[in-house]
Amino acid sequence: GKAGDLARAQEVFEAASAAGLANEVTYSALVDAYGKAGDLARAQEVFEAASAAGLADDVTCLIWFAAVTRRASASRIAAAIELIAAQYPPDRPPARALASAIAWAAGRHGRPDWLERLPDAARSASVLFAYALRATDVGSASRLITQYGARGAAATMLLRYRRLDKAASADELSALVDECRHIREDTESLDAFTLIRLTEVEARCLRRVERWTEVRDRWASCEHLVVPRIETRATLLAESGCALLVLGLRRGDAESAREGAHRLLNGWSFARLLNPADPEALLASAQALGGFAQAKQEVSLSPPDLAMPVCAILAEGARDGRWISEAVQDSDLPDEYRLPALRGIEFLHEMKRDILRGSLLSAPQ
Repeated sequence: GKAGDLARAQEVFEAASAAGLANEVTYSALVDAYGKAGDLARAQEVFEAASAAGLADDVTCLIWFAAVTRRASASRIAAAIELIAAQYPPDRPPARALASAIAWAAGRHGRPDWLERLPDAARSASVLFAYALRATDVGSASRLITQYGARGAAATMLLRYRRLDKAASADELSALVDECRHIREDTESLDAFTLIRLTEVEARCLRRVERWTEVRDRWASCEHLVVPRIETRATLLAESGCALLVLGLRRGDAESAREGAHRLLNGWSFARLLNPADPEALLASAQALGGFAQAKQEVSLSPPDLAMPVCAILAEGARDGRWISEAVQDSDLPDEYRLPALRGIEFLHEMKRDILRGSLLSAPQ
């Protein structure tokens, strides 16, 4: 429980301090424990002590900021941003995960000034995407992001997608798909993150009109990319795997269904290794979990000879992933990501119960 975790973290920290071994890891662990226990005042005291000792690194800052944004008011978050900004000299911007967390909070609270508080070097494509994902005022966010040109291309298209309501017509969705494709084809030097997130917007539009063959082909077009970050790789594997799985089951193609299940499982395996305080890690995890939710729906409609091998592969994903699953459940991800993720978590729980009973012998109903 949280009380036990806090007591253990305090015990480890005190032992390390007494031995002169306190470091960034021990401070970060104690900040995390107090944050999860809801004691923000004590978490801040530990963070400030780490800062005074020169032991508040990017991870410490990220963990403390995540604790603040879970429970604090906008004014408290603004004060935290100022305190964190003081840790970084002008020539050393915050790490990408921390900058994304600040951008996420800025979007959710409608505070573009928080985003602009970051050095320009920290306002990368992924950070702008985090802002766009949680922006409460889509119109003003679009005007702000447009100023960044190609760097904000993925964020701009995400905001365009968010402006389409649930009743958007097939023509409107197709027009956005075409616009994303033109950006991918006509803009030079787009990074892997931008290309994959543009593909994600296209795929979301195509899924809404059940054009799964095109979804698969769009993700296949990203296979040649060099993807340096594990978070982005997790998204690519999970989304492309889900598309292969769906088509394989619907067409009776067992090999494609199994390949899709393996890719989806690999995406989840990457995602569950990530830091749950990182918004991009939460997003990648939610996408993988959403793939499990889609898989549950598909296997429930498929013949047992197709469904059983897929379930056997996916069941490997039920063996761990508790921490990132809990973080997704507690997150403020948009409903389009969070609700499918919750259904995916339930599917993993069902498969885990079946494993424990030794009864994973048929497709879930």
